[in-house]
Amino acid sequence: MKIGMIIFSQTGNTLSAAKTLKIRLNNEGQDVEIQRIEQADENNRDPKKIEIKNMPQLNIYDALIFASPVQAFSLAGVFKAYLQKIDMIEGITSFCFVTKGMNTKGFGGKKAIKTMSDIISVKGGEVKSTAIICWGKKDIRNLQTAMMVEDFSKQINLLN
Repeated sequence: MKIGMIIFSQTGNTLSAAKTLKIRLNNEGQDVEIQRIEQADENNRDPKKIEIKNMPQLNIYDALIFASPVQAFSLAGVFKAYLQKIDMIEGITSFCFVTKGMNTKGFGGKKAIKTMSDIISVKGGEVKSTAIICWGKKDIRNLQTAMMVEDFSKQINLLN
């Protein structure tokens, strides 16, 4: 199965979790490609004017994994802008995860996941599973990453 992992990672935390998932899926025989989203003008903070450098083609994948950090208690503006600009992904099973700094309620993880899921649904995709990884404490981060990898791996292998 060909899987596209589309991520935005500013500090490397989201990329680190994505690489851990990619290794597991590759070891299980899946063909996984990570594509990073980049903002054209990093100083632009107006979500309505954010331009994306690269728009990965999504219809070449059998499944999609979307990942982004939480910023300012919400989905990163760059990633939200990206998702709003993607073409329809009708019938492509999708997975989402976000990374955030603190393992505390009210810091935007659930809101970011809901935003991602809602936009993907509008674009015709079906979100199969989601995860929130808190980066603050190493033991919590490792546990949450392992749980995400296990869940996503199981769900993706059921698609075959």
